[in-house]
Formats: sequence, structure tokens, C-alpha cells
Amino acid sequence: MIGIIVVGEQIFPRLGFAPPPPWYYSLRANKFGSMASTWLLGNFLQSFLQSSGAFELYCNGELVFSTLKEHRFSDVIELKDLGGRRVANSRVIGGLNGEFWS
Repeated sequence: MIGIIVVGEQIFPRLGFAPPPPWYYSLRANKFGSMASTWLLGNFLQSFLQSSGAFELYCNGELVFSTLKEHRFSDVIELKDLGGRRVANSRVIGGLNGEFWS
């Protein structure tokens, strides 16, 4: 949202909106308030989701990590390693038209 507020004049024409939507102009008229509200709302949402304790990582439909099962939070490096190992062990079946992961 902050990116849209800052560079919306260039983003909306590339998305096919000749004039930007009316709500964009109201956000742009009060840049500081809009960015501060976005920042605070983002922090609130992050805190709420983190406090729920429910985080699961799936790769190819298989559960890789669950905070509810492990009773702990993982760090970014651990999640990257777990996901990377699963993707490395995956293989593509089929040709260019119908690729399937197994």
C-alpha cells in the first residue's frame, strides 16, 4: 500500500487504469496519514497473526512445519532449509504441456 501511495502515478497506467481510482487521490492527498495508518495496521495484523500461534508450511501438499505440532516458532533459516530440501527432492513428471510435481 505504501508503494501504491508513493508511485501510484506509474503503477495504475501499467495495470490498465487510465486515470487512477478515486480512492488513490484521497490517499495521496494525505500521504503521511495514509502511510502511518498502513504501517500501524500492518504491525497490528502481524502481531495478531503471530499471537494466534498457528503457522504451517506446506510444500507440494505435504506438511513441512507446524508451530502447533512443534510447540515453537521457527526462524527464517530453518524454514528456508526445510522448504529447500522438499523442493530439491521433488521431480517434474510429464512434458512442457502437462507438468506435475511429485
